[in-house]
Amino acid sequence: MPSVRLKVFFETKEIKKTYLAWVDGELKEHFSSHEAISVNKEGYEKTKHKVFIDPHGKASHTDFEPLEYDADLDATLVACFPHTGRTHQIRIHLFHVKHPILGDPIYGASYEASDDYLELTQNKEDRLIQHGASRLMLHAQSLRFTYGAKFHIQSKSDFRQMKHLIHPKEERVFNLNRQR
Repeated sequence: MPSVRLKVFFETKEIKKTYLAWVDGELKEHFSSHEAISVNKEGYEKTKHKVFIDPHGKASHTDFEPLEYDADLDATLVACFPHTGRTHQIRIHLFHVKHPILGDPIYGASYEASDDYLELTQNKEDRLIQHGASRLMLHAQSLRFTYGAKFHIQSKSDFRQMKHLIHPKEERVFNLNRQR
């Protein structure tokens, strides 16, 4: 069964994934994150984060490559290459270096804004102001694997052009932890 074999490919990391993300601020250099990740078992009373960086967590590895910076939006388009598959891995690694993904309702937003989003009480305008975009600006770009032949499946969407969904930098309060 091909579908079972493809599932095994994902589990054994034989499928290489690439994502694109629009992040808050300017990233200038390629970097790798090897920060271990743990699932939040303490509850969400202090934070709405599902996972967090923890030296006793599970090993993780993501490479990041900045592709384009938009000074008007103060946002960088970044290629993300996860080598492990932890929950929210790309999101928490970028948040940890103070460049969260724009539109992220959890990582980079205040507790109150995250709570409003999760409770479905946040209006569209507050979503833009509090989270920086109308959606999570993370996009599954491509898959590469070998299954008899070599496959490279790439998204047909032009994610660069989706930056119009990002709220102007002067009007957003997303990522207040970053020094401006």
